[in-house]
Amino acid sequence: MTEQEWQVTNDPTPVMHYLRGKASDRKVWLLVSACWRSSSERYSAEDRLVLADVAERVADGEATTDELAALMTPFFTAEEESYDGASPDEASQEFTQTPWGAAWVCAYDAVRPEQAIVFLSTVRDIFGNPFRPVAATPSWLTSTVVALASGIYEQKAFDRMPILADALQDAGCDNAEILDHCRGPGPHVRGCHVLDLILGKS
Repeated sequence: MTEQEWQVTNDPTPVMHYLRGKASDRKVWLLVSACWRSSSERYSAEDRLVLADVAERVADGEATTDELAALMTPFFTAEEESYDGASPDEASQEFTQTPWGAAWVCAYDAVRPEQAIVFLSTVRDIFGNPFRPVAATPSWLTSTVVALASGIYEQKAFDRMPILADALQDAGCDNAEILDHCRGPGPHVRGCHVLDLILGKS
């Protein structure tokens, strides 16, 4: 995959193949959580929120994959089509035990163009542009910037992202990608690459 393809593709499959082996389990669980929270048709609204909350807790080390698997298993059967080259039984096991299994199901569930756009917008929020990784300059990480980023992450207060951009700019940040991302329309979710950059998460 090229940088241009990453930026413009509306097909989740090559993006997922590119990320495999490059992304942390934490990031992938947060992608899965965001997908469940926003648009999955596989679950009821109530089930989506429960699964999304537990996946976030797994990502942050506050819950185990076994806890999440116990909730996920009823939604996946051997009759499901295989994905990513796996047999149905292999897919079922990976779906309930690994973030990548669940992420592949989310990708394959994004079958309509509007669903694929939301899925890929979330991927780009979480992973940024992997072809041009950004490093935080220590002088940007003022107490104000870190406190804002922490509050946004903990409270899911993503409407404050433009305020974070202003604080970063006041601290000397002139990186257009970071500032534009904070001021852009989103979506922004837990795992947002700018928040993770500031908070030292990976």
